[in-house]
Amino acid sequence: MTILDVNIVKLLSFVLAIFSRTVFAEDPCLTWFQSSGVKSDGKGCLISCDLIPKDMSSFDCSDRCDEFCKAKKCQPNPYWKNKLKNGAPKNWNLPTEQPANWTDLEMTQMMTILNQLPDQLESFPLDGIYRMKKSVDIINPGSTSDDGKEIAIYDRAFHSPFWSLSSVVTHELGHMVFQSMGAAEKQKYIDVLGWNKKGAIRPGEFVSSTAKDDVNEDFAENFSFFLLNRDILKSKVPKAYGWLVQKFTANFKLKDGCKNENN
Repeated sequence: MTILDVNIVKLLSFVLAIFSRTVFAEDPCLTWFQSSGVKSDGKGCLISCDLIPKDMSSFDCSDRCDEFCKAKKCQPNPYWKNKLKNGAPKNWNLPTEQPANWTDLEMTQMMTILNQLPDQLESFPLDGIYRMKKSVDIINPGSTSDDGKEIAIYDRAFHSPFWSLSSVVTHELGHMVFQSMGAAEKQKYIDVLGWNKKGAIRPGEFVSSTAKDDVNEDFAENFSFFLLNRDILKSKVPKAYGWLVQKFTANFKLKDGCKNENN
């Protein structure tokens, strides 16, 4: 073999090595999922996958939770499917906010969450969950009308390293629940948690910094944690946990996750 032949072999080996690394490069989202400890065949895989912490390199990895989780297939819950609406809410009091349309992927992600909600939530007077572009509060991923009957999900609810879509949806549903409560029931919550008369401050721990804003945000965050991270709520805010158990019972939990059959 001549020197030229040796050099050609070395060059081909180098090119093959580069090609192999490119073609068989490690899948960052698969690594993100596998390193989380979430079991692909676990009952709560789909929601647990969505709740895995993300950063700027993995912010869109939850789009592939359907791929990573070995959940059974099911038909979308017709109640919740009919609540997902395009266009602006009829009674929305923020006229500068612009409506958007749900994409197929967004519909799938939303139904994955909504399919797992406890049946009791279907008794609340919700007109619809609407897809909107941006909030007037630019960092806000979702909003709920003052009467709790209309929910808006904004662009920022998706592909964020700061929150999961599951937490956004359950937080807004928490606002729906709180706004549907009568004055006496709201006051009981305020008294149990120790909020002052203006609902601006209370003693004790909070499940998140958002919960510190006021009694409305506190309830919405506690409700979200009651569904998604119950142990954390029970540990940090046991009074809120006890109040929610008394209102909904301890069996108020997410159902087993399933993939939409039309995917």
